[in-house]
Amino acid sequence: MRRLPQIRLGRTPGPDSAAGRMVWLGILLVIGQFVILLATQAVPLTARIWAMRVETALARSAHLAYGDEFTGYVLFLRRVIPDEALVVIPSHEADPVLGEMPFMQYFLFPRRLTNCPVQSQWSECVIHYGGPQTYLIAVGSFPPRSGLEGIKEYIAYDESRGVLAPRGEQGG
Repeated sequence: MRRLPQIRLGRTPGPDSAAGRMVWLGILLVIGQFVILLATQAVPLTARIWAMRVETALARSAHLAYGDEFTGYVLFLRRVIPDEALVVIPSHEADPVLGEMPFMQYFLFPRRLTNCPVQSQWSECVIHYGGPQTYLIAVGSFPPRSGLEGIKEYIAYDESRGVLAPRGEQGG
């Protein structure tokens, strides 16, 4: 039977040797990175998640998807637009988030949604959906205001977003 060669381990570096100091420096750097990660990422994220525990599932989803501004606007839309209303959302071209039909169906359920998909046909689409139970999400250049004077009133959320509601509706 053949014998395997014996491997002799050298002396392990002590803390006073150059190699030992490098090992300890590496350990200290890893610990420092861990502390920084906890302080800048883990603790704030944990605090944010803990604060959201009292919110509805819809508000938590909105916060996690697009942050506080989007959440505020969605909650404004839900407050202003009745459950039985038809809601015209902008095209994906006008707003990539608010124009995403399945996404907005989740946030505005049980309201029925439709959209005006092509910018060149926005005016005809908006006039077509000008009925008494129809609300239009207003963002950027959508919807064109021509043809809606006297039919819809603008309820502002902020300087760039709002909703066009049937005349006489109460704002949020």
